[in-house]
Amino acid sequence: MGFSVDARNGMLGQVRGRITHLSIHTADPGANGANEVSSGSYARVAASVGAGDFTAVDAASFEIDTGKDKAFVAAANEDAHSFGAWVFDDPGYTWLGGGAITGDNNFNAEGDFILKAGTSFSLT
Repeated sequence: MGFSVDARNGMLGQVRGRITHLSIHTADPGANGANEVSSGSYARVAASVGAGDFTAVDAASFEIDTGKDKAFVAAANEDAHSFGAWVFDDPGYTWLGGGAITGDNNFNAEGDFILKAGTSFSLT
């Protein structure tokens, strides 16, 4: 049993359309966005479908991919274990989910980190 491809496309499209910001986490963010970077001049980075920040949904794998590199700033050599997706609903942010970062998992010596295009997170 499970959802049809059309249903998965609809769910993924709804999630993708709600994302307004991305975050970086030093450890597993769990079910609520825990362990978000807080060092240096770190801030969440704005992201949206309209800006091309996400590719089309992939209902076969339940994934949404980032469509562009996104730059973050924090303290030098900070851990970059996971990333997160948020929606800003006045008066605050709501955690939507996230995924593990593969490859380069640290901010560099200048405190810069690039979340690469093609990084994916799953509906599962």
